[in-house]
Amino acid sequence: MSKTLNHPLEHNAAARVYFESLSVSRGRVSAWREAVETLTGTLPSWAMRKLPPRGLKTAAPAAQTAG
Repeated sequence: MSKTLNHPLEHNAAARVYFESLSVSRGRVSAWREAVETLTGTLPSWAMRKLPPRGLKTAAPAAQTAG
């Protein structure tokens, strides 16, 4: 068994064609990504975002005090 985890839609040509047809509208692509990521926990490689989503910010490291 391969140790590499593949997304269930990774090799689904119909899902990829559908995703690419949505690319004209960013809102639809975002909705599709959100739905798939919520249901499966990940996205197929061909649907990954090129940049991190704008709404998510990383937490700043806690300030350390000298004691």
